[in-house]
Formats: sequence, C-alpha cells, structure tokens
Amino acid sequence: MSKTTHPAWGLVAVVLSFAIPATFAAAQASDEAVPTIRVPGAAFQPRPGEQRQAARLKDLVRASSRLTDAERHDLGPLSAAEQSRLEARDTRRGERVKIGIARDLAQTVALSGAPQGLATGGERSHSGGLARREPDGRLSWTTAFSSPGAAALRLFISSARLPAGSRVYVYTDRGQVEGPYAFDGGLPSSGFWTHKTAGDTVTLEVQISSSEGAAPACAIAVSKVAHLSGPGTSPEATQDTSCFVDATCETSSDFPAIDSVSHAVAALEFPDQGSFFLCSGGLIGAVGDPSTPYLLTANHCFDNQASATSLQAFFNFRNSSCNAQPLPDDSGFPSTLGATLLATGTTSDFTLVRLSQSPPAGAFLLGWSTQDVSASTGTQAYRLSHPAPNGISYPQYYTRQSIQGTPFGTCSGDPVGPFIYSTQNVGGTTGGSSGSPLTLSDGTLVGQLLGKCGTDTSNDCDAANNYLLDGAFRLTYPNVSQWLNPQGTGTCTASPTVLCLSDGRFKVTATWQTATGAGNGTAVDLTADTGYFWFFAASNVELVVKVLNACSINNQFWVFSGGLTNVAVTLTVTDTHTNTVRTYLNPQTTAYVAVQDTSAFGTCP
Repeated sequence: MSKTTHPAWGLVAVVLSFAIPATFAAAQASDEAVPTIRVPGAAFQPRPGEQRQAARLKDLVRASSRLTDAERHDLGPLSAAEQSRLEARDTRRGERVKIGIARDLAQTVALSGAPQGLATGGERSHSGGLARREPDGRLSWTTAFSSPGAAALRLFISSARLPAGSRVYVYTDRGQVEGPYAFDGGLPSSGFWTHKTAGDTVTLEVQISSSEGAAPACAIAVSKVAHLSGPGTSPEATQDTSCFVDATCETSSDFPAIDSVSHAVAALEFPDQGSFFLCSGGLIGAVGDPSTPYLLTANHCFDNQASATSLQAFFNFRNSSCNAQPLPDDSGFPSTLGATLLATGTTSDFTLVRLSQSPPAGAFLLGWSTQDVSASTGTQAYRLSHPAPNGISYPQYYTRQSIQGTPFGTCSGDPVGPFIYSTQNVGGTTGGSSGSPLTLSDGTLVGQLLGKCGTDTSNDCDAANNYLLDGAFRLTYPNVSQWLNPQGTGTCTASPTVLCLSDGRFKVTATWQTATGAGNGTAVDLTADTGYFWFFAASNVELVVKVLNACSINNQFWVFSGGLTNVAVTLTVTDTHTNTVRTYLNPQTTAYVAVQDTSAFGTCP
C-alpha cells in the first residue's frame, strides 16, 4: 500500500524563560507495562501574577512616522531563489505546511550602547534607528523593517541584553501591538523570533529604562525577517475542501465536549531550519495541576528546542458564525509565545512542550486516557483542528471519525497499537491539522494526528480509500508521565489479588475470613468494568464485582457486587484518581448481601 501523510497537516512584561531540559524521554516501542489511567480535563487556572496583560498602543512612544530611510530597512521583493525556497515542498515526513521563510538582512541592525548627551525631548539617528530621550528619563530606540508582498512578518532577535525594567515592542500602522519583551537576562544562543504581525512592515520599539547609564550592557540586534506568505503559495492550494465542516456550525448534540475542546485546541506557527510552518496542538492537563500549560502536538511538526523557543500558539481561533466569510486571520486572536521542549519521539509521533506564557482566560486542559482504543472498531472519535489548505491557517474545523481496529491495510512502520486508524465520517483534515488532538465524545484525549494512509491521500475528502492516522497516547504516556503524572496518581496495577476496573481507574481487592482461616481473594478480569474473585479454588467463584461509569446519568461511579458465599468478606474499592475508598463488609455465616451502590464515587469523569 502506498503511504502519504498530510499533516503539519501537515505579558505584564513577558519575561522569556528558556529552561532547556538536559535530556528527553526515550520513546518506548511497547505498551505492555502501561497502566490504564483516565484523567479528567480541567479549566486552566493561572498562578497569581501569571495572567498575561495585552500590550496597548498607549504603552508606545510611536515614533514610526518620524523614521527616515536610514532608519527603515526594506529587504525588497523576494529574489527568485527565495521564491523557490518558499514554494518548495517540505521533505520532512508529514509534509508540514510551509508558510514562510527567514530572510537575512544585508547587515544586522543592532543597537549597541545608549547614545550619550540626549536632552529630554531630543532625538537623533543612532545605530540604524531613531533614539529619543523621553520626559520620564527613559531612552527609546525605534526602527522598522519591510518585506514587500508578505502577509505577515516576524523579527529574529539574534542577541539582546538590556537594563532591568527595559521593554521591547513590535507594532504595525494597523494598530497591532505585541510584547512587551524583557531581555534582562539576555537570550539563548538559538535566538528568538517575535510575535507574528500582519502586513509587510513592522516597527520595533525599544524602551530602555532610565538606569541605562549604570547598566553593564545595552544592546539588541535584529538579523533576519520572516516573510510569511498569504493564500495560494502552498503546494496544496488546489485541494478539495468540499467535505470540510466549520466547527462553529456544530453543537454539543454533534460533539458533547465541543466547548471544552474548543478552548484547548491551538493553531501553531513555528520556525524550523530557516522556514516557517503550521500545525495544530492541544493543551493537556497534569494530574492535580490545573496551572501548568502543557501542550501536545506531533513530532513531525517539530522536535527541537529552537522551534519550541519561538512557537506561537493561537487560541480561541474560531469563525464568528457558521460558514462566515471571509475567514478570520489568526493574528486577531490571543496567542502565547515560546515553550520548553520536554519530550518528543517518533514511536507514536508526539511532542510535548510547556508553554512559556499562560493561555488566555477560559482555556481548558484536556483530560487523557491510556486505554488502548486502537482496536475498538466502531468507536466514535472527534477532532477540532486548524487545516491550512490554502497555505494559511483556517479557524477551527470539525471532524468525526470511526476507529478501525482491523483496517484493510496499514502503512509501513505504522502498526495498529502505536497508531490509531480511523475512517472519516464527517468533515476533513489536511495540512495544518497535524498534531491536533483525537478525543472521545467526552473530550478525553487518546491521540494526536499524524496524517493519512491509503490509496488516494491527495484527496482530503476521500474517506473510502484513506484512513486517518493518530499516534496513540497510550504509547506516548511512558515518555510524558514524569510531567503529566509525576506522583503516579491514578495508577492501578493489576496483580493476582487486585482488579483494575472502569478503564483501570478503580483498584478492587477482597479479603475473606472463616472460623479457621483468612486470606486474600484471587482476582480474575472479565471485562474493563467487571471481574471476580475466588477464595479456595480457581473453579469456585465466590464474588463478582462491577464498577460502572454513570457520570452521564447521575454524575457518579456505581459499584455492584454479588456473592456465592457466606464467609466474612471485606470488599475494598479505591478511586486511584482521588484516593477515595469505599469498603463493603459481609459478616461471617451470612449469605452475601448484594451491593448496589449508585452513589459510590462522585468525582466525574
């Protein structure tokens, strides 16, 4: 079978933190030892002082209108070689959607030292920009950059060290303001790309605190400009999108968890090896921690710290109404900038990062499950993603798909188990959708998108001849558990005396006692929800137990048990997510009294 994938389908002041991990978790190829854990999602709760404050026009000096040609840096139109680079298809697996390239400035524009002798209100040309002494004693330095024909720009700060309290902004004549950035501690050697700004011209404004005279250094350098393209430059520009479904057209009757998932999914834009790409990703929660913004995407989107450092994630990027035209631009939506790469691997095609900034108010951290759903033929799965068929990121689009445990064929190197195969029932995905979370109806994450596998993968609407492929979170979990579940909470490990029921969330044990002895029941699994115990011989069943998820009925987990014994029994059920324990006792010489506890555990899901 031929194989093709289509994914990348492919601040109070923002003090950038570049904590680079020394090592990454090694990807595992086997899921034999992975416990079945299900963790509920949660609303993101920023820690005090971490909620980002949007930059405002009134924060700026706004000297752009007074810049001379010497203080404006125009790169001119793309050269033939640059145009060719922009249009070249990316060769990385997954065919990420390329949306731009980095252009080198003929000469780095660098502020090097504060100009001396400027009186209050005075200004003069300095280091390729306009320096001015503000009434409050601060020094401002402004310069501008243009790349004709670009739909948007980003600036590459190759080095920076400014006095404490200094702030840096980028803005446009259209009123977009991004920042402020603080470079009190300098930058990593990989440098840093600013936020995306719409249009082909952007202004950089540096506000140096009044303490610059005592500062050991006062410098910032811009060496590259990202030329981000508009519609039509992608090789996928002629794709059929007739099956695509605007997520704004769907309701909870179509996808019960659509609201929470909508507040977790992000459109991702990032640099890699001199080009810029689009993918999707989703916020994911850690057990007991609603305040750390982890984000899961695909390994084929990016797998290095340099890309993570300048990752821009756009949230709440939705259409204003069902099928409204024209589609909105992502730059008008809240975003975060920067991340720390934590783990990445090809076994299940995953990348996990920790965002450097808090996502916007109302963000949601997806719950997740290590249940093996890859063989659950017919199970309905759901997705919100940001396809980019025209080389620009679309707002959230919706897909419903059916998992296929026994596909008619598999792609080489992508077996069922590490990957989840599914057929597309409603909607479609394409370049830009890669890395988007695959969830169950309740919003529980079970994988992230790799791409397509089939005989007609160039047709995004051909559900008959193509499968969608998602890396299974079950295989990802061992590599990310140190962040998402550092205490091992929610882990039920089955043993000869322990049942793990309701997708492994509940630990069940039974002890027995007679007039002449006592012991532990021997556990035997029957289904994901049901098991039994024997006490004296494997052929003699004594006790059957079931734990059911009734969250959709009365927001509880139910415990049922029936016995074929009159010995003393202690049945213990533990919710490993909350450590809540329920104990059910049967007295000696009393026929076992059935348990029908429909209010046993109240923590849903």
